[in-house]
Amino acid sequence: MVYEIAEKEDVIPHESEDHSTSSLFPAQRVRLHARKRQMIALWRLWLIFELLTIIAAIAVFLFLLRRRGGLKIEPRGRVKMLIRGLAHEIRNPLNSLNAHLQLLQEDIASDERLKDGREYLVRIEKIRDEVQRLNRILNDFLRYMRLPDPKLAPTDMRSLVEEVLDFIEPESRRLGIEVRREVEPVPQVMADSAQIKQALLNLILNAHDAMPKGGRMTLSVKPEGRFVRVDVSDTGAGIPPQMIEKVFEPFYSTKSEGTGLGLSMVKQIMDNHSGKIKVKSEEGKGTTVSLFFPVR
Repeated sequence: MVYEIAEKEDVIPHESEDHSTSSLFPAQRVRLHARKRQMIALWRLWLIFELLTIIAAIAVFLFLLRRRGGLKIEPRGRVKMLIRGLAHEIRNPLNSLNAHLQLLQEDIASDERLKDGREYLVRIEKIRDEVQRLNRILNDFLRYMRLPDPKLAPTDMRSLVEEVLDFIEPESRRLGIEVRREVEPVPQVMADSAQIKQALLNLILNAHDAMPKGGRMTLSVKPEGRFVRVDVSDTGAGIPPQMIEKVFEPFYSTKSEGTGLGLSMVKQIMDNHSGKIKVKSEEGKGTTVSLFFPVR
């Protein structure tokens, strides 16, 4: 931000002027008004740059999609659904951005509403939040679409789960969530440890979101037939029965701030591991997501 030095006559009033009707001198009001206009112009340029970056990323994705004749991980109909979902998700914050910019213009035109600058800062903060929301949507979408083939290697699921819990448990405690571990001896499975960690973190973050007032989260590892089973359970509000079948659909979310790609990504990871995923939920009691890894 650039500040300019005011001339002496701009800040020192003449003795003959009457200042009883205003807390600012005329020259100061003009200068403050100009500075506000300069700030909004800079914010507009920054916002345009952010939006162009997002649009460019989407354009590159669509170009590659068309060049490849569709992604190998998604049938054409599903790709169309993904693109429609992305367009819908982006349209909402864009509409909000447009509304806040219009309100900001009106505020700038009225010195009365911006005498202390607080209203101006509130508008700016809301615009910044919406831009960050756009970036989250785009980043989640690109992670989902760019998920590489798993690099399978013998994996001790007990150690992997313990590692994830050691990483996330401090945050769980901060949120008032008790963490329980129920780990049994299990055989090794062929898995991509980085992708499985990402899947577990997605499930744990979903569990956190389901318990805003605290609760209990349980991670368990146990053998089940020809599979190693990993459960992530919470004591949150649960999912209505009619929504259970939709939770794996891209852009479908039971959370107001979610992108709806977390569980879709987990399912994609499990499909790529020739595994299975199941969700069991009861309203008012909580939800359990179970991952099944084949033993080879």
